[in-house]
Amino acid sequence: MCYSTNKKQIFKEVNRVLKKGGLFVIYYVYLNKLRKQLSEIEEIGATLVENGYYLDEFEYIGNIDNYNKNNNFSIVIAENMKNKVINHLYSYQNRIKKYFKLGIFF
Repeated sequence: MCYSTNKKQIFKEVNRVLKKGGLFVIYYVYLNKLRKQLSEIEEIGATLVENGYYLDEFEYIGNIDNYNKNNNFSIVIAENMKNKVINHLYSYQNRIKKYFKLGIFF
């Protein structure tokens, strides 16, 4: 789902094929703020993780909530995966150091 450019279509298709009482599981990282509300360091972190996952851009969780409502889905369990994402950020530590040494952020 994270690589789709048309998430509305994914939800529409799942709604079409999922049997009544069926379960649609999403395991994905979403932004909990709008992009324009991110601090500078949050923006840097989001960009580095997006690059690591080869994503164009993380989806805002509010958009997913709208897709759910528009397709009569309900969220059964939502879990904050921040700590798992933070572990991924550590793997990008060398890239961050390289960017700062090159003066890209200053």
